[in-house]
This record gives sequence, C-alpha cells and structure tokens, in this order.
Amino acid sequence: MIYMSEPVEGVSPSKPHNLKAQLFSASRWMAQSCSNMMSGLGYQMLEAQDYALITVLDNGHITIEDLSRRLSWEIAQTNDKANHLETLGFIKIVRDAEKDNQKQIAFTDAGWQLINDLSNVVTQVELVLSQRIGISDVNNIRSIFSTNWGPSLKESDLFHNEQDLTGKGLNEHNDKLHSELDL
Repeated sequence: MIYMSEPVEGVSPSKPHNLKAQLFSASRWMAQSCSNMMSGLGYQMLEAQDYALITVLDNGHITIEDLSRRLSWEIAQTNDKANHLETLGFIKIVRDAEKDNQKQIAFTDAGWQLINDLSNVVTQVELVLSQRIGISDVNNIRSIFSTNWGPSLKESDLFHNEQDLTGKGLNEHNDKLHSELDL
C-alpha cells in the first residue's frame, strides 16, 4: 500500500472511465490531506502506513494476523508497523489470552487521543471537500460507498472468449457502456 504515500499535488486526473485509478487517487488525496493536518497537531512522526493500520484497528483489540489480512500486508510488515506505533506509545502489543502464539493490539490512552484527533481531522477534511465539490456530491459518495456491492468478483466472473452474458463481444459491450456514461 505504498501508493498512499505518493504525492497527490500536480497529478492530472485519471481518465473518466478508470474507476480503480479514480478510487486510488481519491484515497491518496484523503490520506495526504489527513496526514498534512495531523502533522499540524503534532503527529508528524506518523506515516501513511501508520494511518492505514490505525484506521483498520476498529476498537483496538485485534490480532496481528487479522490486521495483516485486513491490510493485505505480510505479517512481518504488520509487525514492524505495529512495533513502530508501540514505540511511539499509541498502542500496546500483548499476547492473546486465548491463543498464546498470537499477539493482540490494544490502544493506549495516547492512541485513543490520536483516534479522537484523527476523527476530528477527517470531519474537517470532509467539510472542506463539501465546500469544494458540493455537499450533494459528498453525500452521493457516502451513499455509493455505504451500498453493499456484494462479494468480491472471482476468476469465474471473467468474460471468457470476449463474450458476455448478452452474447455481444466484450469490446462492443464496453464501447456501448462508455458512450452511455459520456451522456
């Protein structure tokens, strides 16, 4: 997830039909904006990956293994980042009471303050975004991302032999879809 630490300023917008690139760009913008503002509150020691880990911790009681899965990181990378946050005093890593071979992460008081500050910063970033693009567009984004998109697609969901379910060629179908999106 190194993409989150890449600079956003000066990057031209993605092509309009590449949703994945647009989602990454929006994520980078949000992450960089929050990181910049958090630095102003004294959290300049935190990196983009630290915020990614903090964001998926939920209430702060999760195993390193589960956290690694959520982040799609190697366990060693997750351990390194968790150890970094523990050294900074935001979390504590303890042996799981039920599974002695696993480590569990819990927030410290400083960690809970970090979460509170980050929550306030996210709210401020969303307010600025609402001013820039309009509250209705921000609400549309919220609505879209709170909709259940169903399970992730699998290899079996691919259109084989460039034929989709309607019998049209995949390229013909995509051309039609893109021309409808341009309206």
